[in-house]
Amino acid sequence: MDKPAQAKTSLAYALDAISRMAAQPDEAAHAADPAIYTSEALLDHEQEQIFDHEWACVGRADELPNRGDYMTTMVGRTPVIVNRRKDGSLGAMANICAHRLAAVAEGRGNMPRFVCPYHAWTYEEDGRLLGAPHMPKDFDKKACGLDPLALEIWNGYIYINPDPDAAPLADRLEPLTALFRNYRLGDMRIMHKATEVWEGNWKVATENFIESYHLTVVHAQSIGHLAPMQAISMAEEGPGYAFHRVQAPPEFIQSMPGSLQKPNPDISDEERMTIYAGCVFPNHLFTVQHDQVTWMRTQPISTDKTLIEWGIAGAYDWPGDEPDPEHPEFYYMREMPHVNAEDRAVVASVQIGAKSGRKLPGRLHPVEHGILTFARYLDTRLRGPENTL
Repeated sequence: MDKPAQAKTSLAYALDAISRMAAQPDEAAHAADPAIYTSEALLDHEQEQIFDHEWACVGRADELPNRGDYMTTMVGRTPVIVNRRKDGSLGAMANICAHRLAAVAEGRGNMPRFVCPYHAWTYEEDGRLLGAPHMPKDFDKKACGLDPLALEIWNGYIYINPDPDAAPLADRLEPLTALFRNYRLGDMRIMHKATEVWEGNWKVATENFIESYHLTVVHAQSIGHLAPMQAISMAEEGPGYAFHRVQAPPEFIQSMPGSLQKPNPDISDEERMTIYAGCVFPNHLFTVQHDQVTWMRTQPISTDKTLIEWGIAGAYDWPGDEPDPEHPEFYYMREMPHVNAEDRAVVASVQIGAKSGRKLPGRLHPVEHGILTFARYLDTRLRGPENTL
């Protein structure tokens, strides 16, 4: 007898569903119980156990090139400011005034210091309190400030962790660092960035990105021809990431007259023809190519809504401030909106199916193995470190 719908929304049921999936053998795994995409209790638990303690990508370092440049965002439930400081480094702090909890900044821009719009408390670029109008003489400014947050730059991307006791990110990603070293991702320049809200659970969006079984079907009118099934295989996987590879056709590496591509003597012809796609869990989805990287970051809004920030960075030197999207080499600037629209529609469709409460999904294809790796990551983070992979 099927469990009542109310039971399927409970935290215990959702956690058991993830554990059941994680425990499956690699060779014959089935997709997850749809309850993990619809349980509000599970989403609250994910915010607490994952996003409050994990390294989350918030964008690229080259988005903030000048002193005083800043951007605001969310990491889970924590509002964040990231800014470029006078010594050239990037820093991060909670976007929460130490007085009455209001945000001290919005959007992005350039400011040498931050003034809270509620009572004009003023903070230095590193979060130290500079001024608090009309406060008593015995008020201690040194006791107040914007809480600093851990920040690491990995391959040109900014990662933030709200947990001050979190282990460093770089050690966990060393295999990926080695895999992508010759692609010089950190030297690329941002070409385009956009923000959308998708009608689906953040895990549905993640699972869609880290499997390549759907490429020739969903993306038949866009990039599907670049990824025939015989060219796809699983690549690097670990406790915090999963990637698959696509072997591109030889014409993929042919240069064109008037190319704006930066020379890269480190990369081999084989690497030029290899495309990697996957995720650094929990929220950094990206595709690596010899000349560009496309990425997404997910931010849960509700069980069936996810904020998607996506962008493109390229290994190009283009004239002027902005790249010309009509340049022949900038194919993905023109194509990615179509690709994302195709994925967005599928994610919404899956979410509707998950809400139906129907039977469990079917068996995973071998090139969907990243979904199983993701389930094992979730199981460990949501049940505790004693539940090792």
